Amino acid sequence: MDGHSASLSFSASEPATFECSLDGAAWSSCSSPVAYATVGDGPHTFQVRATDTSGNVDPSPASRSWTVTSAPANDLFANAQALSGWSGTAAGTTVNATKQAGEPSHAGNAGGHSIWFKWTPSASGTITISTAGSSFDTLLAVYTGSSVSALSLVAQNDDASYSTLTSRVRFSVRAWTTYWIAVDGWGGASGSVTLGRG
Repeated sequence: MDGHSASLSFSASEPATFECSLDGAAWSSCSSPVAYATVGDGPHTFQVRATDTSGNVDPSPASRSWTVTSAPANDLFANAQALSGWSGTAAGTTVNATKQAGEPSHAGNAGGHSIWFKWTPSASGTITISTAGSSFDTLLAVYTGSSVSALSLVAQNDDASYSTLTSRVRFSVRAWTTYWIAVDGWGGASGSVTLGRG
C-alpha cells in the first residue's frame, strides 16, 4: 500500500479463481495483484476468497485491514501555508505531519511532526509570533532561505515561560522578505496549532 492507493497480492495452494471485496462491497471477480487507485482516509478491510476447480468456495476468506491517514497540506516546506496580509491567528494541525529530509531541529529539539507557514510582510518592523492556544508542547522557529536544507535561523523558542508549553518569538522583519515559520512538537508531540502574531 502507498499513500491513497492500494495494491494487494494473494494466491491459493491449488488452482482456483478469486473474488475480492473492499470495505464490505459486493464480491467481484479479481486476480492477483488487485489494485485500488483511490482509497480514502480512514480504516479499510480487504477480503479475498478462492473457488477451486470443483466449485468449492473458501468458507473463511483471507482478510487484511489498514488505516489511511493524510499528512497536513503544509507538511512540507515547499507547501508552506501562505499568510497573506496576516493578522489575527492561523490554524492548523501537526497530526500525521512528518519531518522531511534536510529539515533542521527547531528550537534545539528533534521534534518530528512539523508544519510550515510563510509570510512576506509589506513593511519593516518588530513582531511577535506565538503558538498560544495550541493543544500540545510546541516548538517554534522562524527562518529565511530558499529551501529546507538552506535556511538561516531568525528566531526560535521552545517554551514561552516556565508555566506554559507554547512558544513565542519576537524579531525584526524586513519588508518584502519571506519568512518561513515552522511549528513542531517537543519530543515528537503533535496536535492542533494556533499561530498568532502580535
